Amino acid sequence: MKLVQLLSGAAAVALIAGAASAQTVSVDAVAGDFIGQTVMSERTGALSGDVVLDMTLDGVFAAMGAGGQVQVDVALTNATFSGIVPANAWNAATDTDCSFGAPSLGGGAGGTSVRFVNQNQINLCDAALGVLGSADDGFLTLPLSVTTLGQDVSVTVTFTPIADAGGYTGAAEIESLLSFTQAYNFTIAAGAASSGLFDAIGDDLLGTGEIGSISLAALPVGVREDLATPVAGFATASTGGVITVTFPSGADGIGSVTYKAGGGDVACAQGVAPADNEFTCALSTANVDAMVAGSDLIDIADDGDPLTTITVQTPTVEVAFTDAASYDVADVAAANVGELELDDNVGVRVPLGPNGAANSFPWTNLRSSGGTQSNFRITGLRTDLAQDSDECIRVTVSNSSDALPGAATACLDAADVTIAADGVAASTWTASFNSTAVANALGITTEAVNGDISFDVVTNDSAAAGVGEIARLLLKNGIVTGTGFDN
Repeated sequence: MKLVQLLSGAAAVALIAGAASAQTVSVDAVAGDFIGQTVMSERTGALSGDVVLDMTLDGVFAAMGAGGQVQVDVALTNATFSGIVPANAWNAATDTDCSFGAPSLGGGAGGTSVRFVNQNQINLCDAALGVLGSADDGFLTLPLSVTTLGQDVSVTVTFTPIADAGGYTGAAEIESLLSFTQAYNFTIAAGAASSGLFDAIGDDLLGTGEIGSISLAALPVGVREDLATPVAGFATASTGGVITVTFPSGADGIGSVTYKAGGGDVACAQGVAPADNEFTCALSTANVDAMVAGSDLIDIADDGDPLTTITVQTPTVEVAFTDAASYDVADVAAANVGELELDDNVGVRVPLGPNGAANSFPWTNLRSSGGTQSNFRITGLRTDLAQDSDECIRVTVSNSSDALPGAATACLDAADVTIAADGVAASTWTASFNSTAVANALGITTEAVNGDISFDVVTNDSAAAGVGEIARLLLKNGIVTGTGFDN
């Protein structure tokens, strides 16, 4: 049995419930064998409508004799009949010997199976393969609704000879004719940069920021629009669309929104009051096709007017796709993206441990005195911790032997550590400190607290590139004890 999916011209049959067009498959039975192939459709939205099976038996049952009978059973997987399969569902075109009549079993609304039995001399049904709607062996139209989107849907047809009045030797044939599956899954997330981070003068947000990105989460391999042509890209399923960026607290001070897209950047148009807090970005076919390649960022910029203020808020982004013929692509619902926020002029850098390892120091002594003390040294610092009031060496406790008196993070500023310029290494410094200084910063006053700790360095934005390195020595009574667990 040869299957051919027809998606254009006379082959398109209107879907009920608003989907794009019918899925049409030709069934061409060849004497002695049925050759099955699977068709996958990139439908991701709601699917409800007609599946049309264009039957071309082409003399396969000619040897059955005048009294031969063939039973045809149709079964659905992950789909049901969206209405009663009508009496004229099987249209025998101009060849009445190919007629299978009204359903003889099943076919009720919500059902998953239906049976037909040939009505006349099936041995004389020998029309050649035709085009849907022309004089051929007939076509079967089934009202179908998908049960669970994102899972395969199959329509299985079984031809079973139930009475042989001649010399037919073929066996019952079972074919999975058609399957639909959810092919594309887009997600919206915060931008690749530090959300919508802006420089600040007073309460104004100045500059540009990345507030979000649109990414393809999954792309199945080998999805096909028909049996012959591989899908070249997402543009097969969608010819464009619209991105809507909404600022719930108003767009005062925002000069522009740009979708940094594959296929060319897209300037987004601001709406008019009362929808002036919305920016819409029109997507071309090239834009939607390029979405499968990776994350496309959404940038915003201030209007350059020092008298206007951008409000700190969290925008939302959503995408509505324009469906290509025969496709119903799910839109991407509105999702929060990166918050618009003030830049505090500092950034965070994580120094590396020995040999480039992560800096992690398990079960470190965090007592204000006693036990095995740890001496820490960070080399290659790009700041002397005095360039900004927020600069510091920050410790984070991920686990401890006893409850901490306050937060699990604390900062050691320039007064808590010993800072020395690195001499020949221009514009770098070394900071030295011990576990007592760490305990003091965390507010620990007991004599029995150990914890797993790590460090990062908060530096001014203008500091030179580089993260530095951190090392530790364990000391007890002035003697280096090694790098084992503290006691």
